[in-house]
Amino acid sequence: MLLNSSVALNDCQTGFTFVMCLMCTTGLEVFAAFTVTNTIVILPLSVLIIYIGLQQWRQQRTNARVAATSPSDHFTFHIVGIETISLIGDISYCIGNYSNNTQLVLGGFFLLCIVIPGQDLFHCLTCMERYLAVLHPITYLHLKRTSGVWITNICIACVWFMCGVWVLIAHMQMPFYPLIPFSVWFGLSLFFSFFCSLSVLRTLTRPGPGDGDRNRVDRSKRRAFHTITAITATLLIRCVGFLMCFFSFGYFSYNDIRACMAIKLVFWFCLPSSLVLPLLFLQRTRQPARH
Repeated sequence: MLLNSSVALNDCQTGFTFVMCLMCTTGLEVFAAFTVTNTIVILPLSVLIIYIGLQQWRQQRTNARVAATSPSDHFTFHIVGIETISLIGDISYCIGNYSNNTQLVLGGFFLLCIVIPGQDLFHCLTCMERYLAVLHPITYLHLKRTSGVWITNICIACVWFMCGVWVLIAHMQMPFYPLIPFSVWFGLSLFFSFFCSLSVLRTLTRPGPGDGDRNRVDRSKRRAFHTITAITATLLIRCVGFLMCFFSFGYFSYNDIRACMAIKLVFWFCLPSSLVLPLLFLQRTRQPARH
């Protein structure tokens, strides 16, 4: 047993560890409201994106002239899957807390762990794809025509593998949270998205000569810059939430109900990063294709 199941989930005891504080019912209403919001927003959005993806797949099978699915769309489809797993974790966590079931709470916690590396890595891959499309367009087009599909599939497989590794790390660190690996992971994701955003911005403001249709090129660069900037902004919002959580623990300590409340509140700061790729995908599907 990871934790003694005889410990009451609603009993905030002195010396609580991170996970025990997470299992405390303090602030559960805040997390329950987040779960309801997530269900209302994420679930219909995920169903819509899967439906559009199936339509695109059928069109590609019946019409060879239909453009192949872009890597960004592939990343969006998989992040929808990760968000769906995370939503199941939200529901399991809430039910486990309300029913005083330790196993459901821990199961929900591990499912929630999947979203941490999955979301960050798919965001980084999307930024990299847009970065290559703008700064190295010849290489990008060559990869799309040759080994691009294989590279995309390998990257996606690596992300899911890292999700499993992260769950294993969280399991090994129980009942504490792997704070140092998480900080390094998140810091690298934030740095990478900033680098891509600033690089694309520099290219956008300093277009090179001989681009041919300058307006079309500039539109492509602007779209890439807006995509990367939106991802970076949501990561910054998450960063603010995590910093508030860390400062709360540093100021109050684990056995303070205000610190336990901070854990539940931080999930609200993660909601924009869950929505950014699906919403950008829907925006792309409404616009005519430009190459």
